[in-house]
Amino acid sequence: MMRFSPYILLILIIPILNSCFTEQRLAYRYEKELSKTSILFKNSADIFLTNSKVSIPSKLNVEEKDFLYDSAFYASDLIQHIDINEFKNQFGKFFIKPLNDSRFHIFPADSIARFIMQDRPRIIVDIVQIEVEENYDYYYDNIEEDPLYLKQGKYLHIKEANEHIEEINEHINDFRGLAKETYDIEILRNALTINMWLKIDLWLEDSTYSTNMIFLDYNIFDKIEGVFTWKYTDKVNYIYTIDSLDVNELWKAEEYPAIELGNASINFIINTVIDNRYNAKYNSSTNNYWQYSSKSKKIIPTNKEPNYQVLE
Repeated sequence: MMRFSPYILLILIIPILNSCFTEQRLAYRYEKELSKTSILFKNSADIFLTNSKVSIPSKLNVEEKDFLYDSAFYASDLIQHIDINEFKNQFGKFFIKPLNDSRFHIFPADSIARFIMQDRPRIIVDIVQIEVEENYDYYYDNIEEDPLYLKQGKYLHIKEANEHIEEINEHINDFRGLAKETYDIEILRNALTINMWLKIDLWLEDSTYSTNMIFLDYNIFDKIEGVFTWKYTDKVNYIYTIDSLDVNELWKAEEYPAIELGNASINFIINTVIDNRYNAKYNSSTNNYWQYSSKSKKIIPTNKEPNYQVLE
């Protein structure tokens, strides 16, 4: 086996450590600059309501497609009850909340004249399109997870679980022998998906400009609670209760996604600036993903994946 001396290992890891420390310094420095950065928030979104529970054939002319889309809309359980103007206004109100709570200097859309006069880094955040999509999703559970405590009379539904028999190595066999039994369940549930397209224009302190279109989404589901049971039966069943989405809960589609996606827009800005500065210094991309903590008002590294997709 090849061995490296401590000195060689130190030489190898110094560039990596220096890279990490540089990113941390850039993040810390930008954290101090947030209050000097102006953001103009706009909500010019077109709102689309789509019922994806109904399949629309692709080989149709425009009139046939329009007819089916309209029919699907009025056959929907939820989206036909959404007022587009009310949804847009409420979504924008909740989206801007994380921005207002951050250290950035926020300007509303009607303050563009004052925004342009700001002698500091400037950013425009504009919600350009939102799609509220009603669809189906599958809830998944398996017996390897910790079961919930079984309360009598709580569970209203029952479904037989799927059985899987897995051959395992005899050296790690359990008391069952050479086969391990597992059980899982899939339950069809209602879902609302909020798809959002966000345009972010950045004028950085070094006079560089970039325009970016990013895609973000957020899902709301029927709430299911259940537990596997095999008591008094020769089959493994899954008994569960379901709290279905209904018209009275449509406010969740305005508030929950908007706040989460507002935070995601801040993270995009922070990572774009840090990566831009790192690239200018090292001609390469950063190694970490950074997020803004609304509680501590600090920029911190995280192992999470970015919750946005940059579009070409």
